[in-house]
Amino acid sequence: MQDKKRIQWFIDGAVVLLLVACIWVPDADKALGRACVWTQFQHWDDAIMLPGWAYTQGQSLNGDIFSLWGMGAVIIISRFAQILGGFDYTHVLQVLMLMAILYYLSLYVFVRIWSENILLAIFAVALAVKIQLFNSGVSPLVWNFPQDTPARHFLDIPVLWCLWQHSRRMQGKYLVWAGIGIGVALAWVLSTGLCLLVAFWGYLIFLLMIKEYRSHLGSGFKDFRRIFFYGLSPLFIMLLVLFLLQGPIVFHLEFWKNVFEPIRLFLQGGTTVSIYACLFDRHFFAFIAGFVIPVIYVWTLIVSKDKFIVPLCIYGLAMYTHYLASATTDHYYATCIPLVLVVSFWLSRLIQKLKQPNTLRISLCLALGAWGALFTNIFFVYYPNIFDIIRMDWKPEISFYQAQSRFDQDASMIAHLTPQTQEAAVISSFETQMLMQAKRKPFFYYAPLVIAHRLDESGFTGTSVFTQERLTKTLNQIDKQAPEYIFIEKRLLGQWPKEYVQRYAGIVLVLQYIVQHYTPQEQGMYLIAMQRKV
Repeated sequence: MQDKKRIQWFIDGAVVLLLVACIWVPDADKALGRACVWTQFQHWDDAIMLPGWAYTQGQSLNGDIFSLWGMGAVIIISRFAQILGGFDYTHVLQVLMLMAILYYLSLYVFVRIWSENILLAIFAVALAVKIQLFNSGVSPLVWNFPQDTPARHFLDIPVLWCLWQHSRRMQGKYLVWAGIGIGVALAWVLSTGLCLLVAFWGYLIFLLMIKEYRSHLGSGFKDFRRIFFYGLSPLFIMLLVLFLLQGPIVFHLEFWKNVFEPIRLFLQGGTTVSIYACLFDRHFFAFIAGFVIPVIYVWTLIVSKDKFIVPLCIYGLAMYTHYLASATTDHYYATCIPLVLVVSFWLSRLIQKLKQPNTLRISLCLALGAWGALFTNIFFVYYPNIFDIIRMDWKPEISFYQAQSRFDQDASMIAHLTPQTQEAAVISSFETQMLMQAKRKPFFYYAPLVIAHRLDESGFTGTSVFTQERLTKTLNQIDKQAPEYIFIEKRLLGQWPKEYVQRYAGIVLVLQYIVQHYTPQEQGMYLIAMQRKV
């Protein structure tokens, strides 16, 4: 018995070391260099860096600046980055990597206890890492897309643990803890929290519908009040967490209107991508899997008699809506965790029906096969982790990243013309880095107004001002707050081709308004300081 425990501890330690070796990037500049070359930190700045910088400077998320990804996640990641040494790209990347390692460790522990099969847990964690971190949807490197990493749904394993415990023991305290976890998840990233909330409500409805389970919840008036408490407690916990993080602003109606703006856009189809997008990109497996995955969830719901499968599959279907509305491969792979758990569930049932020698052999084959598939994955082979299998030359990308991050002249101009207590109105592809180097707060609510684009190329590739509501809010902000200076990239001024005017009308109208009411005053390397006309 003692020898068996020692073997288990050895395996546990090996899994920890493997996860660290597979995920951790010793030289952060390699990952940041690739993110700079491929996306110019577009997803970094939108999701974490600019909202995080604003928060560390005393601004409120979805009050002073729009936070697309969430509030709790941005705030906690920003604070931990400061603890590690300061809020910058390097320390934020380190926090994201640590969160990924911790998340997969929690997944490993959960599957190991749930299935009572340590080899199946090893299989599950390898499969999850391979699908989520090393796939064509996030190529060439997952850290180009921080919103597709485990940080997005970092809190779902504790919630699923509580629901599984309740399905086994039918004790109300687990529903209370699940509600608390979901409330924190709602404050963490709203979209993922809503998926967990839907799964939680679905589970409660399921228990009420089945007579033999209903008695555990109660049938009297007082009992129904307790059920309402279970269902509504996540919303009160979310409010409490946001109040602790952001203060009294959470009691303002405008704040909640801002918080739910992405949900409104999502429901209106403002961010949809064609279901055939994977075919256009020649990702045929992802296209087929996009139809198979919901079938697996629904089939499992119908066939399985395990109570825990109900919230698990509902959660999976809710997460699947990300892919359904925006059918790109990164959304398909980023929502894979419920699928990994469902696959592990069926494999566990299959293995339990086998005789003992075969049980060990099948489990060992699954574990070795999953890790073998991971280590031979093309994206893993090029990944600059501790193994660094290919050992490619990263110097060109690191040099490009370092060259694209030097904004001394522009940052100095911003700091000189903008008092330290005021926000700096900047319209640039690299607004985030310029503001951080100038140590100034962002002015625009929808900053960054233009999507990041290489400085050695003309034009831009998109804007955050893509609706009439956003255009009106941005123009009103300039008109009412009347900043003395607005700093604009030189390449954004001048005559634009007709296709730009049609496609990016919002930002073009903003620039035209600024040209009418401001005049050039001073120039930096990339920026022009436009001073308000008297």
